[in-house]
Parts: sequence; C-alpha cells; structure tokens
Amino acid sequence: MNRLDRLQAILIRLQSQKVVTAQALAERFEVSIRTVYRDIRSLEEAGVPIGAEVGLGYYLVEGYQLPPVHLTREEASALMMSHVLAQRYTDAGVQEHSESALHKIRSVLPEPDRDHLESLIPAIQVKQSPNQSNMTGRFLPEIQRALAEKRCLQLRYNGNRRGVATDRNIEPLGLLHYIGHWHLIGYCQLRDDYRDFRVSRIEHLDLLAEAYDPKARITLEEYLQRESYEVDLETAVVRFHHSIRPFYQEAKYYMGFVSEKNLGDEAELRFSHPYLETLGRWLIQYGNKVRVLAPDSLVEIMSNLAKELYEHYQGEEAPTP
Repeated sequence: MNRLDRLQAILIRLQSQKVVTAQALAERFEVSIRTVYRDIRSLEEAGVPIGAEVGLGYYLVEGYQLPPVHLTREEASALMMSHVLAQRYTDAGVQEHSESALHKIRSVLPEPDRDHLESLIPAIQVKQSPNQSNMTGRFLPEIQRALAEKRCLQLRYNGNRRGVATDRNIEPLGLLHYIGHWHLIGYCQLRDDYRDFRVSRIEHLDLLAEAYDPKARITLEEYLQRESYEVDLETAVVRFHHSIRPFYQEAKYYMGFVSEKNLGDEAELRFSHPYLETLGRWLIQYGNKVRVLAPDSLVEIMSNLAKELYEHYQGEEAPTP
C-alpha cells in the first residue's frame, strides 16, 4: 500500500472508531509506530482535526466528517460474499438488513462495477444441508443490540432433554458460531455463572431497559480462553473404509478433526476431542467400516456401545404384522 492510500485508510479508520491506538494502526498497515506518527502529523498539516489522549489513542474531533467514500470493486465483492454467507448463517432479521444494505451498495456503484457484482451474485452460493434448514433462531438482531448497548436480556430457554423451558436474565458477553449454530454467551443471573445458550433453543426473548457493567464481567475472548483451559483434549486415531468417505467427510470437522492420511482402501484420521464418549457415539453409526487404533479407552467405549446395542436388539420383540 502506498503512502497516499494509507493516509486515506487511516482517516477512514479514525472516522469509523471512537479511538484508535498507534499500535493498532501500525499492526493494521504493517508499518512502524514512528511511521504512524508521521502519517498522523501529515493529516493534521492537511487540516484534519485529530485529537490525542495519552494512554488511549487518536480520535477525530467531533463534527468533522469525511466526504462520501467510494468502494472499490474488490470491496463491493467482499461485501456481497458476506451477504451470501448471511443468507445461510443468520436469521430472517439479519438477512433482511443485509439485503437492504446490498441494494444500497449496488445503487451507488459505477455501472462497470455494478455489472461486475450482478455477474457474481448468481455464481456464488452456500449449500444448506437438509438437516440444517432452520437452526439459527429468530433473535440475532435483538442480541446484537443488547451487546452494543450493554443491556440485559430476559429469555425463555429450552436447553434440557425433558423439554422444560426456564426463564433467565442474561448479561450478554457475545455471539459465537460453532458446530452449525449461533450461541449466546452470557452471565446468567439465575445460575450466578457464565453460560452458553444455543440461539435456536431460545423460545422467547425480551431486550430489557436494565443495563449492566461490562467491566464487572469477563470478555468473550477471556471466556473462550477459560473454557479451552478447563477442558483437556484427548487424541484419537481412527481408520475409515473408503466406501463411507461421503458420509464422514463433512461431519469430521465437528468432531475435532486434526489430520488425514490416505492408506488406499482406508483413511487414517486423527481427532482431538474433549469427550471420547461423544466421539464414540458418532463413530458407532459406521459399524464395521471404522477401526479405532487409539486410545485404548476409546476402544473400550466402542466395545461397550456395541454390546449395549446388541443387548438392546436381542431383547426386542418382533413387531406384530
């Protein structure tokens, strides 16, 4: 990036955030902090009113506005890709806003760039699995607002096997997407601890007027670090027959897949998973097409599961015709 482009990018960054540190700008544009100081001085000399506060960073003086920013073709294409993903991985509320934003972007693009975008839209799709037709939940916009405004949420959550919902007041930490679902991470006032709520299991949600102090709680990043430290991962080595490759190929990523080695008729896969029981129950569906090599504890789990199934069906009475 040349210096002129970098100065413009720094100015855009200053307008889009309340405060930006020199360190953050140096890391973003891969330059030294001394270079950032020179760039800030150049912007000030050009008449841009930049304020600075020791220990916090730089900011634009209130009231200053940049002229309208024009998107490059690549930036518009990146936003379109984000829109396609939003259609697959978010709920109807977010999808509607994403659709509206994309129309606004297209309306201000030069005709060649608009044609470029129009040709891309039908050529990029995200395939939806048959068993993941409605798994996002309905409350993503409300949760986003609660996070931005630091407000509490009241929700009715059905997270147990008995199907009994409970009412919770939550101080939200963040949204996390994993294993095909959005999860609300928050401090549960009922349980007096941090909890993980799958959004698709929320039956009802209200945004409360009550605010909370985020400084009294850990951040989402700190929560994720804490959880990863508390769970010990175990390594498992399993061989799969090539005939079942279409069935396990996508699902393996949800089971802590690490690596795969092709051995001809078989593939040797390595997993890192916190719960071998869960891994075993996933593997049992493939019958004699899988072979656990390690650890011995997983071999024992598979043996017990196979015995459990055998005894279950041995005791089953044949259905009456």
